[in-house]
Amino acid sequence: MKSAFYIACGFLAAGLAITSQAQSTQTQLERILFKQLSSSYPGARIEMLGLPRGISISSADRVAVIDQINDDGTGNVAFRYRVENGVETGYGSIAFRAWKPAWVSMRRIRPGEKLSRDSVELRELDVASGPGREVRAQLVIDADQIEKFETRQTILEGYPVLSQAVERAPDIRRGDVVRVRLVVGEVTLSTHGVASEPGRSGDSLTVVTQGTKKSLSGTVSSDRTVEVRL
Repeated sequence: MKSAFYIACGFLAAGLAITSQAQSTQTQLERILFKQLSSSYPGARIEMLGLPRGISISSADRVAVIDQINDDGTGNVAFRYRVENGVETGYGSIAFRAWKPAWVSMRRIRPGEKLSRDSVELRELDVASGPGREVRAQLVIDADQIEKFETRQTILEGYPVLSQAVERAPDIRRGDVVRVRLVVGEVTLSTHGVASEPGRSGDSLTVVTQGTKKSLSGTVSSDRTVEVRL
């Protein structure tokens, strides 16, 4: 199944790789690489796997500049380095991961369904290679706002929640009974009406008053009141 393919490609950290940045023996080269990779993958947790290839540890601790770096999209980065004396130069490479938080579906989510913590969970996705790299720009990662979204299309189990698959859920849905605040000059009256269309805070919305069945257009407030100025 495709969901198994996504999971196998790295949604969960394996826990077996060594994070170079956490080691007290981190070399100068690794510190420079870590800084550059963090800049290339903002918001990601950078994990360098093993030691740099093509350079001795003694030289790695004397690196002053990395003036070329090539991220090939497979979780490996090649680089050219120059040591402190400015004479010794060379090429090396290192494998790495860039883990970003991502909401992942725990089951099949159908169009029009509001997201909840029962249907999605926050995991880490490697965006340095594979499927994660392909979708890294579309990830929905707002942990505090996820329950304010609903789906525009089906999201399969095990897949990340992408921006094109969701939209902010309306504060008012068609058919909802809402409070209508009528403002006439300095006079304010209140009544109730039925929403003729969905709307969010700040939107213009048409309602039909319950008593007179009159159609009015107003602005949705944050408390779901529709304010109509006459």
